[in-house]
Amino acid sequence: MSKKVSKLYLKLSHALADLEEPPMCSEPVYRDWFFSEGFIPKKGISSAAYLAQQKAMELSAVRICISCPVREMCADYAIAAKEAFGVWGATTPTTRSAIYGPASKRE
Repeated sequence: MSKKVSKLYLKLSHALADLEEPPMCSEPVYRDWFFSEGFIPKKGISSAAYLAQQKAMELSAVRICISCPVREMCADYAIAAKEAFGVWGATTPTTRSAIYGPASKRE
């Protein structure tokens, strides 16, 4: 982890600790929304239905992030760290990849 990424991670960690209430992304009931890549669909669901459900969860996570007081710090960290998975600071893997390039160029 680079110094820049470490600094951003510490800044985000401290900001999260200072919140009066934990952010919704930290609650287990919403975990699949923020990391829909790990979502396991019910048996028998079609690929198209799975992808639609995954996209809907991702969009729900983005909506939650928009009102989060640490959203910008979270997005800054995810972009600097080149996070390949999850919704971070209202950014998705696709939006972050557009900023820093394909995951194959990760440090």
